Amino acid sequence: MSRGLEAALLLILLVGSAWLRLYRLAAVPPGMFIDEATNGLDIRNVLAGHFMVFFPRNYGREALFIYFQALLVAGGGAHPIVFTYSAVVMGMLTIAISYRLFRALFGWRVGLVAAALLSTSLWFVDLSRFGLRTVALPPLLGICLYCLWRTLRTGQRSYAIYSGLALGLALYTYISSRLVPFLVVLIWLAEWPAARRRWRELALLVLVAVAVFAPEGVYFWQHRQELALRAGAVSVFNPNPNVEGSHDTPMESVLNTAGMFFVRGDENQRHNIPHRPVFAPWLAAFFAAGLVMAAARARRQQPYRWALLWLVVMCLPSALSHESPSSFRALAVAPVTFVFPALAFEWLAVRWRAWHAGELLAGAAVLASAGVTIHLYFGVWAHDIKTYWAYDGNLPKVAAYLKQQPPEQTYFAVDHRSTIEFLDPASQQGRWYREESAAIPIPAEPQNVLYLSAPTAELKNIAQAVLPEVQPLPHTTDPAGGPDFYAYRWPAAGAASLLRAMHPLGASLAPDFQLQGWELVHGAGGPALDLFWRPLHASGPYDLYVHLLDASGKQVAQSDRLVWPVDEGPTQADLLLTQHPLAVPPGVYTAEIGAVHRAVANRNILLGQPIGGVVRLKLTI
Repeated sequence: MSRGLEAALLLILLVGSAWLRLYRLAAVPPGMFIDEATNGLDIRNVLAGHFMVFFPRNYGREALFIYFQALLVAGGGAHPIVFTYSAVVMGMLTIAISYRLFRALFGWRVGLVAAALLSTSLWFVDLSRFGLRTVALPPLLGICLYCLWRTLRTGQRSYAIYSGLALGLALYTYISSRLVPFLVVLIWLAEWPAARRRWRELALLVLVAVAVFAPEGVYFWQHRQELALRAGAVSVFNPNPNVEGSHDTPMESVLNTAGMFFVRGDENQRHNIPHRPVFAPWLAAFFAAGLVMAAARARRQQPYRWALLWLVVMCLPSALSHESPSSFRALAVAPVTFVFPALAFEWLAVRWRAWHAGELLAGAAVLASAGVTIHLYFGVWAHDIKTYWAYDGNLPKVAAYLKQQPPEQTYFAVDHRSTIEFLDPASQQGRWYREESAAIPIPAEPQNVLYLSAPTAELKNIAQAVLPEVQPLPHTTDPAGGPDFYAYRWPAAGAASLLRAMHPLGASLAPDFQLQGWELVHGAGGPALDLFWRPLHASGPYDLYVHLLDASGKQVAQSDRLVWPVDEGPTQADLLLTQHPLAVPPGVYTAEIGAVHRAVANRNILLGQPIGGVVRLKLTI
């Protein structure tokens, strides 16, 4: 094929790839996921002059992609599209480098088809529009391997330097990059005659990589606990992992990862149409054929060894973790995955050259892949309400809403806070607590208060029943017509009337609480006991309870509230208000009031005895 035609096809590929990644980028994916916004909070510090080689927030994150995003934010502003665009840049770079690498390894047909299939796959389109650091690893891995190939073939030291530089920088991208040095060593062993001949150049490669990695290496030496913090949290050998999805045994995780290509893909809505495998059945057949071909040729031809080693080693982050398969953790394997069907098409092109069967089938496969991805990503996936919530589509609306409100004390019953804090910096002065908490925080001194509740938060169920004179405010809606959030304004007059009606108590439940007061109220549901708790050294979660005893000492009613304090360590200017319904006939009773810790991993489990004893209170109902 002429160089002109090859260049034209490559240009078409890159333009098409750019369209797939830039089309409707401001709207798809929706919202701004909290992990992107957490990067934003660190970027704000970077732009203020606080530089780090590793960012410990949110289980720790490598620095390179955050600094890249910081450059874009500095030029384009703190907007969600800036973060998604950062992924687009890395995705485009990956496609271009993959073409160059696979052309060097297997020829122009395989290089072009593999890059085209990668570009049009749902897997890579999705994750190269998602502004998280994993997308920065594939291009640097590709550069490292391409320059390593050239080093072994030509002996030029410049390639060794570039390979070492890319390897060192790759270790600043994502946790799975820590496998890249092992992959490089395995490739050296697979290329032993050439590696032995080029040992001086490879030694230079190592020196450059070590020098580049040294600042992060020193950091990890000084903060050893952070080196494996996230890996340990999701490890398949961890019986209590911190993951959203499935908990797997080691064997299940390995099999699930192997099956992601044919059988059952990633279940995470952000990464995939849940459970859809990487390949449709018709393309999976070509993948399998190429895999068999590579295995058969690997003994005699080095490029096939490279491809197989890359596939196996970079699948390990998924195979060794829970919620497998994870196309996110295995993203570094995406480029080489599409080499295998490209090898099958190339075999057909050589075998049936007169009919151009391989080229025609490959072209049809790329067009079909693009069509399917456009339909699934921009149609099915983008319009799925689960995608909206998976990407926190409501939170940019919350931030915009808050900017329109007058300055006042704000309490947030919102678990995903980073996006709001990043897009509306003033919200960082608010008071945040867990959505599941059934206690309403109130200021100890009357003032106007704004409450903002996530749609799933307990606050929305109790605010109007517990807070006198509270005023529901308008809210925006999600694409299905449901609420993005709930908002309430509680005027100072309502707070003053509630606090005036409180009977002071001042009972100590040290070291966690002081029971500040109580009030017996009568609502549509019957009598209820309001309790006012002053947090001292509270951390949560708690069971704040009332056991009601009759005159004979028999328990006739019980009310338990799952409670988290504000910010897991509030100032003592806040009170926590719990309301306990008492469905009993009129009479004289004794209320036993206490606080017990609940287990963080399982809220149904109570830990230990009542904190600071039990407070007993005589009530006439």
